[in-house]
Amino acid sequence: MCLRKMTELVAGFQACSQKLSVEVTLWCMDALQCCDRGLRPDLAFDAINTSNLADNLELLNLLLVAGSRLKPDPHSR
Repeated sequence: MCLRKMTELVAGFQACSQKLSVEVTLWCMDALQCCDRGLRPDLAFDAINTSNLADNLELLNLLLVAGSRLKPDPHSR
């Protein structure tokens, strides 16, 4: 990614975060354990980025544990 594009993305994120409450959370642990047992039971997300985890963890396993962590909102993905 070129520096100009990155600058545009950061500027867009900064503008958005001034209007909305934006929280980004990163965990460094096994993805399946994190979704299944590593988080508070009441913690739910608007979006979960799994990048290329399906390549290593199998898509069905990932959908089963991460899907239950999405908020019950039609816009959650």
